Amino acid sequence: MKRILAIGVCLAAALNLTRASTVTDLPYERRATFHLRVAANAGDTAAMFALGQRYEFGTAAPQDNEKALMWYRTAADAGDGRAMNTLALWQIEGTALPQDEAAGQSLLKKAADLNEPAAMVNLARRFADGSKWLAKDPQKSAEYLAKAVRRYRELADAGERRALFQLGLFHARGEGVARDDAAAVAWFTRAAALGDSHAMLCLADLCAEARGMALDDKKIFDWCKKSAELGNPLGMLAVAALYDIGVAGEHNREKALQWRRKAAAANFPRAMLLLGRQFENGDGVAKDDDEALRWYRKGAMFNDPAALTELGVRAAKSQDYVEANKYFERAAKLGDARALYNLGIACAKGHGVAKDEAKATECYRHAADLGNPAAMNNLGLMYLNGSGVQRRAADGIDWFQKAAAFGNADAMRNLAQVYRKGIGVAVDLTKADEWDQHASAVKETPPSH
Repeated sequence: MKRILAIGVCLAAALNLTRASTVTDLPYERRATFHLRVAANAGDTAAMFALGQRYEFGTAAPQDNEKALMWYRTAADAGDGRAMNTLALWQIEGTALPQDEAAGQSLLKKAADLNEPAAMVNLARRFADGSKWLAKDPQKSAEYLAKAVRRYRELADAGERRALFQLGLFHARGEGVARDDAAAVAWFTRAAALGDSHAMLCLADLCAEARGMALDDKKIFDWCKKSAELGNPLGMLAVAALYDIGVAGEHNREKALQWRRKAAAANFPRAMLLLGRQFENGDGVAKDDDEALRWYRKGAMFNDPAALTELGVRAAKSQDYVEANKYFERAAKLGDARALYNLGIACAKGHGVAKDEAKATECYRHAADLGNPAAMNNLGLMYLNGSGVQRRAADGIDWFQKAAAFGNADAMRNLAQVYRKGIGVAVDLTKADEWDQHASAVKETPPSH
């Protein structure tokens, strides 16, 4: 189980890169950002797209959605379907662009008409789920997904690495094809043979779960290390985690720290955050708060949302709420749920801002939608008390239940009170006692920050 957790976060980040029409082609991901700019300024659309991804994900360049947007737009204007796909998703989600689902949908279709398979996949998913602006249509979803699979197969036959990787994902997920772990391993292996460092991490993950191959600690370690040696900072963090827990007899905290430093040296902000936490907690190193702060600040320079939030938490603990809110606001714009939750607290209590319960509710809701259980609990309280929102006990109880499902002890205690006092429900002392027992059985909910 530990080996799966060790690479799970790294793998999730690796797979997230595919959402914006997959990772850039090998020649581009190895080139320095300066040389990419030269090529992009000379009209190379693939270089433009690669720059957009670097700025979007903060790899080998500071995370900067505005610069990412500029390069994606430039590439899209030059006819790059991958860039159109990314811009379409940003419009739909309201990322760095005003939210406009209709315009985003139109741009996705344009990219798909240009034979961009990632756009076909995104259209398939949207028709499968439906939305306020798009009617659910399983038939259209299946048609677009089938087109995407065919197009990726064509690209794979032509030796395009991203297609090999994506076909591996399809088979691993059972998306557009029957789930087939052995086929996923075969596709990822072909991609890895072409130097796809993300495919190597996927192979490590499948091996850790004994999917399509036997569990083999040495293979897990070797795939992650190969990914790291190719310069993939996600691979570096995976190797560091494996050294930490001693997979394949390779327990070495010093080497773990070295690989984490290498990932940070590659300007990968998540590594900076992890180093900050390692020194703050004295995990495998001498506890050093100054060193922790240095890494958090460096991560913040690269706009890592979690690092920004850590700095905000530190400022809030020192009661410098104005400074804290600056960090929280920056992190919230990057979609950090914990930052949104803390902004909700600031608005609810008037810490560094005018007290505004309606705005607090809005922040809690956004954080809750992103999966933050503490925000779910606080949103439940807002509904239960009618603070910043119309009082609706049923909605409050629903949010308590959602938070409790994530193990939030405060929400469990609130549910106990709801049943004990009969707030929005019939009095039920048995259920009240059960929720109190559940709360006692879990670790205490962390402090508000």
